[in-house]
Amino acid sequence: MALAHFTIGTETSRINLLNEGGIHIVDWQPAQGGFEDMYADSALADYNQLVNYRETTTQEQMTLHVKGSSQDEVIRKIRALRQMLVKARQYWTVRWRNDAPVYIAAQAACETQIRYAMVYGANVPQDSNPYAGAMLFITPTMAELPFVLVRGAWLSHAPGTGDAVPVPLSAVQDYTAVPVDLTLGNVDSTGTASPVPGA
Repeated sequence: MALAHFTIGTETSRINLLNEGGIHIVDWQPAQGGFEDMYADSALADYNQLVNYRETTTQEQMTLHVKGSSQDEVIRKIRALRQMLVKARQYWTVRWRNDAPVYIAAQAACETQIRYAMVYGANVPQDSNPYAGAMLFITPTMAELPFVLVRGAWLSHAPGTGDAVPVPLSAVQDYTAVPVDLTLGNVDSTGTASPVPGA
């Protein structure tokens, strides 16, 4: 039986979310992915007819604890998680950065394979009171933090990995063999545009 596994991050930088001495997910009821349906309505027929659908992202609601040897270490750990969540958003919104995708990898102790899901957005919207409660313990803890994660469908391979699909030579088009009629306003090999007939 394998150890349970739940991490978030890029291929090269991962954060363990089952670390009892660090960030630890204490409550998670996995949500099922949803669908957005499109129906057609007719005055001549009963009922609506499903004509199309698309898969939607899944919003997960979790609760986590963050522990450390000091308050500073707890704050460093939650900041590292929040910075990773910003990377997840930037992957989808800031194309020029060419960042690696952020994804979760999960495997329960009884599962045989790790499953993966792209992260589309996430947030830890609040902290614990730093002046009272568990933050004043010998092992400071931010307890019962809400963690909202928006993910894609579960995948069998980590994003950016997988098996290459060979492309047969018959599927490759040789555009150099196609004759070009320069009388139709095309650009010749010197970069000069040929006139369009009748113009």
